[in-house]
Amino acid sequence: MLNLDEIATFKSVAISGNFTAAANQLHVTQSTISHQIKRLEDRIGQKLFIRTTRSVKLTLAGERFLSYCTKLLDLANEAEQSVSVEHITGEVHIGVPEEFAHKQLPELLSKFRLHYPDVALYAEIGLGNHLVEKFAAGELDIMLIKQAPASDDCIQSEPLVWAGSKNLLDIDPIPLAFLPRPCTFRTVAIEAIEHSNRDYSVVLISSSLGALRQLAMMETAITVLPKSQCPPELIINAKLNGLPVLPDMGYQLKTSSNSAKAVMIAAKIVHELLAKQS
Repeated sequence: MLNLDEIATFKSVAISGNFTAAANQLHVTQSTISHQIKRLEDRIGQKLFIRTTRSVKLTLAGERFLSYCTKLLDLANEAEQSVSVEHITGEVHIGVPEEFAHKQLPELLSKFRLHYPDVALYAEIGLGNHLVEKFAAGELDIMLIKQAPASDDCIQSEPLVWAGSKNLLDIDPIPLAFLPRPCTFRTVAIEAIEHSNRDYSVVLISSSLGALRQLAMMETAITVLPKSQCPPELIINAKLNGLPVLPDMGYQLKTSSNSAKAVMIAAKIVHELLAKQS
């Protein structure tokens, strides 16, 4: 019989690619993670990971098993909530970036309306520096921000890519577009291109990631986007086109000292929604 705790641990390691990151996310020791993965592999009679000194990668069996994990955990969570009689009230103030608002925020709001109708959930969409200020001032209970390079405590990470038309690479200096300062995407991109000795000019600044994507599509400027948010036809292969390879970016989830049950539930759902996207 499969163990849900072991499945949750397996999924966390598979998504983060790192035992330490999984231990941080699940608030357990790294040895606990190792023991749970070993028990799960023994239980199903298959190796799920290929371990190296720097990371872990899924085996073919691990890839197949991962495809079922989200369904199993979601179903278990729904079953638990369906018989829960705990009455939860309160307010939750959450700050999220633009792309989370487009994809996961509607599902977050829907879950709260369905399962916690007496909790008032207030969401604010903004740039990272704005959300950090609001969080520091105690105006947000939960903050989801982007980070580059991605650290081990990021919930979900993916590559950053150069986005735009390769024709613009023939222009000297290369026209670039970014979010306003301070922006970690902008910082790592400029540091990388300066080390590559390519001349550049920041010709456009926009507070909307969607607007930057549109500018790239219109061949106005080259920008930097998370790979999942960049249309495949806009991705510029860095190595083949003389651009520096960019690091991975990740999402960090910060929760205030407010330990109210509603806040803890909201943070858990945000974590699950991001993990499901991976």
